[in-house]
Amino acid sequence: MARDGFSAEKQAFVRSADLRYQGQEHTVKIPLPERDLTAGDIARIASDFNAAHLTQYGHCMDDPVEIVTLRVSAVGLLPQPQLPTIAKGSGKARAAVKGNRLVYQPTLDRPTDYGVYARGRLLWGDRVSGPAIIEEASSTTVLHAGDGMTVGRYGELVIAVAK
Repeated sequence: MARDGFSAEKQAFVRSADLRYQGQEHTVKIPLPERDLTAGDIARIASDFNAAHLTQYGHCMDDPVEIVTLRVSAVGLLPQPQLPTIAKGSGKARAAVKGNRLVYQPTLDRPTDYGVYARGRLLWGDRVSGPAIIEEASSTTVLHAGDGMTVGRYGELVIAVAK
């Protein structure tokens, strides 16, 4: 880790064990303390395994617990990245308007007019109320009547769905 540029305070070692009931096939990964184990730790680890097995498989047993694999993962801690923010908008989303599209609504048994917006032209703080369609190359977001959407500072769409 040091050769890779991680000082001692930027290094973490995560210990775990894959455990199972003796003779069983399936294992459960259990975290281990980041220190030498004591006799008291063994009962806690077995108890943690029983609880995790109950959660994952819906039951636990009185059978002996065996260690299948011991693991240590070395992790180099990096500084939290500074995410870029997008430009501030007016809140109106006018620059993103592409037009309108009729969308058939089976519950109404008729088409409804939806506004269509280009996701790439939406700015931080812009708001769109449904019915609306927000298009981009990899996905389409649909807001129905009563739904609302606000663009966050990082470009994320924060959607409030009508009840």
